[in-house]
Amino acid sequence: MGVTLTGQVGDLTAMLDDPLNIIIVHLAKNIISNDVDAVLLADFVECNFPGYTPQRVLNCIPFVSDDPTYGQAISPEIAFVADAIVVPQLITAVYVTFNRGSAATALMLVDIFASPQSVSENNQTFLYNLNFELLDDEPLSD
Repeated sequence: MGVTLTGQVGDLTAMLDDPLNIIIVHLAKNIISNDVDAVLLADFVECNFPGYTPQRVLNCIPFVSDDPTYGQAISPEIAFVADAIVVPQLITAVYVTFNRGSAATALMLVDIFASPQSVSENNQTFLYNLNFELLDDEPLSD
């Protein structure tokens, strides 16, 4: 028998599991400002090394907590695998987009690397996990 998820972890899991919500992980190859609050989706130049494909986020695993104001879930490991590399390419950031139905695609999360990663070998794999958190900052009533 499964655990019924409630509170923020229930809300977060419902959002991540909704098949109408399309959450995609992308890799960027350009240098991005370190001010993640000022970054726009249009600022990113997506990686294009052979074999690269943006990855849809599916099957996130919730962390059950006794705190109903906090929700957390982690994605399964997301793998980006290079094919026949001709020219090495830097990975400078991971960015995540969100889309639902006919709505415009929005920037959901950004992780800018302090030290870019290089993809330079055939079959080289870049692995990444996403950590989603949801916090209800409304004070609890007495």
